[in-house]
Amino acid sequence: MFACGESRPHNIVYHNLDIARDSERLTQIRFRDGVATRLDIAEAGAQVKSIEARLPELERERMRLVNALSLLLAEPPCALELELEHAVPIPPVPRRAGGPAVGAR
Repeated sequence: MFACGESRPHNIVYHNLDIARDSERLTQIRFRDGVATRLDIAEAGAQVKSIEARLPELERERMRLVNALSLLLAEPPCALELELEHAVPIPPVPRRAGGPAVGAR
């Protein structure tokens, strides 16, 4: 679980974008080697563009959530931006001695 800032969905989208770009690059190499078609190149490029198109929407949603947190804490909009940029994963709940983890069933 992550505390705002670089949220998990945000990281996943950027990871997917890196994978799509690598795939596009490899498809271009395969095309030069004669084992891929122009359609394969177009599909790989479309995948990259599709993921890139989601980034502004994801950023707007992240900013909306940061502003909502700021409002709840009676802070001005974007007041938490700098603090949340350096957010770290929330550590797991420690296990109780001799029993299951808190919240486990």
